[in-house]
Amino acid sequence: MKKLSMILVAVFISACGAEEPAQKVTPQCPADCGGALAGNPDFRCDLYNSGEYQSGIVSCGYDAPTNSCMVDISQCVGIPPAAVFQPCSGTGQGTCETGLECAAVGPSQSVCMIPCTDDSVCTEVGGVAGACVATSQTSGHCFKKTAQLNTECGMTNFSVCGEGQGQCSATKINLISDPNGGWADQEMVDMRCKPVCDPAGTNPEAFTCGAGASCLQAPTGTIMGIESQSNPGTGADTSSPADFRTCDKEAVGDTTQCSVGYECVSLQLSDGTGDFCTLFEHWCGESAVFCDAYDRVGMTNCAQQNPCNMAPEYNMCSIMGATETPANASCWGNLQVDGNDIFPICIASCEDEKIKNTAGDDLKLLDCGTGFSCKDTAPGKNLGFVHQSAIDTAFTADATCAADTECNTVKGFTCVSPGEDQPKSCNRPAKTCIAD
Repeated sequence: MKKLSMILVAVFISACGAEEPAQKVTPQCPADCGGALAGNPDFRCDLYNSGEYQSGIVSCGYDAPTNSCMVDISQCVGIPPAAVFQPCSGTGQGTCETGLECAAVGPSQSVCMIPCTDDSVCTEVGGVAGACVATSQTSGHCFKKTAQLNTECGMTNFSVCGEGQGQCSATKINLISDPNGGWADQEMVDMRCKPVCDPAGTNPEAFTCGAGASCLQAPTGTIMGIESQSNPGTGADTSSPADFRTCDKEAVGDTTQCSVGYECVSLQLSDGTGDFCTLFEHWCGESAVFCDAYDRVGMTNCAQQNPCNMAPEYNMCSIMGATETPANASCWGNLQVDGNDIFPICIASCEDEKIKNTAGDDLKLLDCGTGFSCKDTAPGKNLGFVHQSAIDTAFTADATCAADTECNTVKGFTCVSPGEDQPKSCNRPAKTCIAD
């Protein structure tokens, strides 16, 4: 019996040793791979990481070394390095091709650009000739040299004006509204190639106006420079304020204070305010027709029929052919409010409270130039009012009235409110330039 028992034990031990070792089961990973593929039911590589991949399918598999579920990107097709002017990310070269720099062109936008210090590296920019443009105080980048006259240029399409196509200039002023009321800021916008000319005719590099066009002050009021005191007729070095030619803005109509092309303007400089002979940017072009009705309907009609500073003509507002003190003309509405244009109409006021007639008892009627005369608008369509204090020292600027008999009706003043919620005072409608 003892011997039989030992045999049975041996058989049992032998049978146990013949069994195969147990296989370890591979863990099953969830479809969303632990949240890494959440919201990506089609397992697209570009949805998994749009900054790295352009196509392909991802999957989720168990990774034994890390004992975790991981996204498998072996079937993903990567995004090639960005070419010139394409969006990019990162600093330096970033995600751009070799030789390009990922440059910031806005608060949240960067594109690949060719860094440069001169035009020598800009011979080929995106398949066309280019030019080196200073994009900061310390660096520059190559822009395409393809923009045509009156078309967009600058950062919007990374181009500068082609040969003979003018200079890249702002064509409007954008007013940015403040949520608390008023305007928070303003900026020059809508950069286009403009035929910038020299009203004095002394700059050989300026645009030459063709037949039918005149060198007129641009509607944006961009200052090009200040006249030199030591060398009249030329621009002063902006780093030498002591050489700025001064003048007296109160000496209205005195054209001998400044050279041709310059006008006397009050400017705020770093060391205070003063009157200086100032050169504004001028463009070659034609003058638009002046509006003659300033109620809502009238201004709408003027804006639709004779707009100023609007593509494609970009007509400006200028007094042409004046032989005496010219009227004050401007393109009202060439600006934008939060990017939206408002009435772009030509206004020409032919009365200035600082300019009296020869007798000194009324305002002088300013010269409206060829084809226009200084007249009253139709009743209710006037631009504004002139208060009787402008010609009568016995009246104060805030003087009010109760009846017409208190006003100088001979000179056209009546007792009327100049605006909504304003008290009555002695006023007359302001005269404007109206087509003959």
